Amino acid sequence: METNWVVDVVAPAHLQSAQAQQLLHRAKAGELMIFVPAICLVEARETVPRRFASRSRSADLRKFVKWARNQEQLSAEEAKTAFRVFEQFDCLVNRELTQVSERLDELAKHSGMNIFSLSESMLERQVVIGSMGLSLKPYDLAILAAILVKAEELREAGYAELGFCELDSDLQPWDRTGNRKPTLSHLYAEAQIRVYGDFLV
Repeated sequence: METNWVVDVVAPAHLQSAQAQQLLHRAKAGELMIFVPAICLVEARETVPRRFASRSRSADLRKFVKWARNQEQLSAEEAKTAFRVFEQFDCLVNRELTQVSERLDELAKHSGMNIFSLSESMLERQVVIGSMGLSLKPYDLAILAAILVKAEELREAGYAELGFCELDSDLQPWDRTGNRKPTLSHLYAEAQIRVYGDFLV
């Protein structure tokens, strides 16, 4: 897994991905083991509060309600009810966003999880991949190198089937129209990793 999955698991409750949660439950049941580079938790710690800030999500709706009330398309009572809902929404999201660190810590301790740090061989692989002309951001390069090296280690340890759930189009081995990206496809095939475009392993 990578950062998108972590974000979908620790997002505010009403925004969490059912697929991501289902995968976590399957890991808890012992059906599979989830491996996540530690840098994904670091990235998620920054991404979740920024992406799900409540005020930015409710601001446009507040403007609409004020406008509709002034245009007499909504009654004062309807506007008041809407603002009460927005206030509840903001309070809920803000409370949940203050718990991101705790949720990430709980996730790291989950019985079906294995959070691994970047090793020297992963950092070396990052340099090699960086010279292949893939035009990846530093985080993506690090995650790709970590996934490839970890896959090799797991194969040596006897794991028969390896999958990588990847929602980030930059790291998917296909483009937006479904055409194969040769370099990425080769890297995943060489590491014997099956890439999924969702969390339905």
